Amino acid sequence: MSEFDWIDGRSHFEKAQRNGYYTFISYELWDCSDEEKLKKAEEGDMWKVVRFRCVKCGKPHNLKCCRSCGRGFYKTEKGRDGLMCVNCGSGPIDWNCPSCGAKNLISKSIEYLSKKESCFIATAVYESYEAPEVIILRKFRDDILNLSKLGQYFIKFYYFFSPPLAKFLSKKSKLKIIVREKILTPFVRYIEKKLIK
Repeated sequence: MSEFDWIDGRSHFEKAQRNGYYTFISYELWDCSDEEKLKKAEEGDMWKVVRFRCVKCGKPHNLKCCRSCGRGFYKTEKGRDGLMCVNCGSGPIDWNCPSCGAKNLISKSIEYLSKKESCFIATAVYESYEAPEVIILRKFRDDILNLSKLGQYFIKFYYFFSPPLAKFLSKKSKLKIIVREKILTPFVRYIEKKLIK
């Protein structure tokens, strides 16, 4: 099982369209492992290694390096639907799926590479990585927290401190129930309403 996953990137793209500060990197830019690609991307500010997934057939396809100059760094601008090469300014708004021929808007089909990280405390108290509440918390992390610098700092803080706490909770059944029923479940219901809006 891979420790990396592709995450729906539409919310990141929409934020980039509003603020214009994300750089999108072609998956093909660096000939190295996924881990090395993420490490290189993290060296930049708000860089995302991206590809596309066809809205019609669901098959993934890599973002190619720029046809005009061969570079693999793209950005978007306020009000622009597509990507623009950082070097020469050219870039696509949409793409045709090589598998089924469907035309896809970049803004509706983009996804980014991410290291799989579980919500340690939630997984411990709900006793499953796939529990509906844990899925909602991961979505909150990816679609809300991960879109701001403060949220990203919180995520790093959480992943540094939560594993020992999750391990402790997993051995304390009564405390686990209290954390689940009194803290996490009400919080999940609250953010579920926010995510639906």
